[in-house]
Amino acid sequence: MKDTNKTKKQLIEELSALRRQVTRLERSETSPKQKAHYRTMVEASPVSIMAMRKGRVLFSNPAGARMLGFSHPNEMVGIPAMDVVAPESQQLVTERIKRLESGKDNPSEEMRLIRQDGIKITVEAASVPIDIDGIPTAVIIAHDVSDRKELETKLKESQERFRAFMDNIPASVYIKDENDIHIYANQAASKSVKKKLEELIGSTTRDLWPPDLADRLIELDRKVIDEDVPKITEEWKITEKGDVRWQKDIKFPIVLESGNKLLGGVSLDIT
Repeated sequence: MKDTNKTKKQLIEELSALRRQVTRLERSETSPKQKAHYRTMVEASPVSIMAMRKGRVLFSNPAGARMLGFSHPNEMVGIPAMDVVAPESQQLVTERIKRLESGKDNPSEEMRLIRQDGIKITVEAASVPIDIDGIPTAVIIAHDVSDRKELETKLKESQERFRAFMDNIPASVYIKDENDIHIYANQAASKSVKKKLEELIGSTTRDLWPPDLADRLIELDRKVIDEDVPKITEEWKITEKGDVRWQKDIKFPIVLESGNKLLGGVSLDIT
């Protein structure tokens, strides 16, 4: 079972609570029944909990075994910890082990591990040094974030494709909110108003055009949003070189799930 909703803060809080509980158990005359109850809680946890001693696995709960592809936690006992660490994360894990050996906690951090079936996964793990039976032991709490990382990668790739597509369209494309503020524009739109993209984003129609023209454009934009109907206009303008260029402007409403409306626009040179 994967628990991908855990935040780093939650992970650290759970690990701190676990360390406090272990310390209390070690320092108190806890009854066998209480210790069994505590062990049941650890084994039932959906979060992977493991203990390492001298570089080898001392204990894992079922969630930890499932995360790493073992059929039973006992199969993990005694294996070198580095055997499940992917090459690209071994230096990181080595440094974290040194911190534990010096008595320091390790904050939550992402690393790559290797399951028994050879599949690499990304986990977020935090660890603390604890004395168990008077012997230094590292306790690790981890959860698999592979699904989240995959979604992040796909989202980034999708955004990159969208940006590349929009920036290669031979037309100015922009989006404005209900307050006439540009919240998106492609490179062609940036060039058409002779402003850097970062200057165009956040600007209004009045920032870009003379008052008379700005008033007409704002009035048309308002109609598109209020009437929820696209508008197509054709206008001509004179370039700096004195040439006359004809331009077709297509404006259309964009209704969000929240009910808020945006204005989309596409300007084409039809000379």
